[in-house]
Amino acid sequence: TIDVILSRPKSIQYTLIDLSGRIRNDELAWKKYTASGRFTETLDLSILKSGLYLLVLTDIEGARMTKRILKN
Repeated sequence: TIDVILSRPKSIQYTLIDLSGRIRNDELAWKKYTASGRFTETLDLSILKSGLYLLVLTDIEGARMTKRILKN
């Protein structure tokens, strides 16, 4: 699960990337939030092999945040 806290409404792109640079998620590309606040998103990682992945969140203005995800 991912907690997202927004100070204003915006759209965010979620991109899950493996360490070879391949994009691993197609189902959750852009998510539009119509209000500010705290939101929880759940990514289905069941089809992925164990390993390290990068989750990149990018907003419509181009601000980006990267988090590491370890799947056991």
